Amino acid sequence: MSDLEASSEQSNSLIKLTGNQENTILNKQFPIDRTDICNRGIGIYVGISMTMHCLCPPSYYGDRCQFQSQLVSLILQFSRMCETNCQEAFGIIITLIDQDNFIHDHEEITYTATYKYENKFFIYLLYKLRPRDMTKTYNIRIDAYNNINMSYHVSWILPVKFLFLPVNRISIYLTIPVYAISYVNNCSIYCDHGQCLTYVNNRNQYFYHCDSGWSDINCTVSYKCDCSLDSICLGHTNNQSICLCSLRKYE
Repeated sequence: MSDLEASSEQSNSLIKLTGNQENTILNKQFPIDRTDICNRGIGIYVGISMTMHCLCPPSYYGDRCQFQSQLVSLILQFSRMCETNCQEAFGIIITLIDQDNFIHDHEEITYTATYKYENKFFIYLLYKLRPRDMTKTYNIRIDAYNNINMSYHVSWILPVKFLFLPVNRISIYLTIPVYAISYVNNCSIYCDHGQCLTYVNNRNQYFYHCDSGWSDINCTVSYKCDCSLDSICLGHTNNQSICLCSLRKYE
């Protein structure tokens, strides 16, 4: 028998083996009483051995989705103060931060100003540790950027209260002002690599909007920005940069 014939016979054997495996999977009966084994998740069978695995929603974790996650459930709705023909688009960065400005989780959405349709955004933000550190304070920070010219616009701060609850639910309606918020010249805190600002919903609370490649409360911690040149680097988490892309690009 030649090498070519041997190779062909081996290939046919592999094909038959794969076909038998497919028939085994297709003919396998799945017990109905196991469909609820994942509690609030979705059960799937993986591999030839058809091992049960659970796909959990953000609000639950564990091999059977049996544990409730500590998280913030956020419902956001925006409106824009502008003329009737306003067609601006905003990149919105939502971060769950603690008192040290450490980012636990973040989400990015795009809001287009229109008077015909006001969309609601449903967002889950998870804490980095389980359980979360009850000695710290937590906030939701929302930063808005003009997605056309990539300029900074405004920020909001939302305190996370009632930490004894496993899930904090926050629903808020935010109005994006006509003009971007101005930098503060006489700031009560010091910073080398950022600009001092106030939150649009709390003008008595100062914070620093750090330059690209810098983080921490006073913008004193440097990091490597992996974002493209025409995007904005807004911090880092899980050893990855948080990038705000222009309107026609995505991560």
